[in-house]
Amino acid sequence: VKSSARAIVRGRWKLLVTGTKRELYDVLVDRKEERDRLADEPAIAAELQALLDERARVDEVSALVGWQ
Repeated sequence: VKSSARAIVRGRWKLLVTGTKRELYDVLVDRKEERDRLADEPAIAAELQALLDERARVDEVSALVGWQ
C-alpha cells in the first residue's frame, strides 16, 4: 500500500502534502500544528515543495535502478 502523504521539515518549517492538500506549519511556535501558515508564507511553501518534488524524483530513479 502506497501512502499519498509526504512531508519535509527544514529549519522551523514543515510542509505536509496529502493528496492535493498542502499545509505549512512553523513547528517552533506551533508544536501541535494547529495553524496552517500556507497562505501567509507562499514562498517558503514553494521552496519546500520544490525540495520535496526533487526528493520524490530521486527516490523514483533509485527504485528503478535496483529493479531487475
